[in-house]
Amino acid sequence: MAVEIIIGGLASLGTLLLGWFKVLQPMWDRHKEKKHNTRQLMEDIATDVAEMKPKINRVYAEVMPNGQSSIKDQITRIDYNLSLHQNIHRATMNGLKIPYFLTDEEGGWVEVGHEVSALLSRNESDLMGFNWASWIIEKERTKVFNEIKVASEHYRKVDIVCEFFRPESVVQVHLVLQPIYRKTNFTGFYGTIKEI
Repeated sequence: MAVEIIIGGLASLGTLLLGWFKVLQPMWDRHKEKKHNTRQLMEDIATDVAEMKPKINRVYAEVMPNGQSSIKDQITRIDYNLSLHQNIHRATMNGLKIPYFLTDEEGGWVEVGHEVSALLSRNESDLMGFNWASWIIEKERTKVFNEIKVASEHYRKVDIVCEFFRPESVVQVHLVLQPIYRKTNFTGFYGTIKEI
């Protein structure tokens, strides 16, 4: 009986060892490998972050204003210079008493020079957007709109004579609109208006 117990115990121990080597050992190895890979992955991430940090700091430095050569500072200088040139243009045109206006792509006036207001005897706000069209003699309004529509579709110059209402009279004018481009995109017209 003792021999049977010993043999039974050895058989159980053999089964247990066999189970260890066939099932448990591979699981244990996988667990150790997984744990090692996780640790390795974390180390790799830490290394990548450490390598990327100087690059991220350089990008951050470029977009933050520093008073020198950052991208933000350059954009600010470009915006300032553009604004300065626009103001110089306005001052020049008004100083030379040239009646000018700027339009959007559809022909709505977005800027009106002082001389245009004086010529048509209207406030600037009375001419902005498409308000200017309400002061054209009604029989000529469609002709002017069609010319501008065709010109904006084909990006060509508009050269037309029409009449505008003034508060006390009617004035015949010569309108010339030149297409404006930003790179290759049509952005509107630069126009001049002259009494005939």
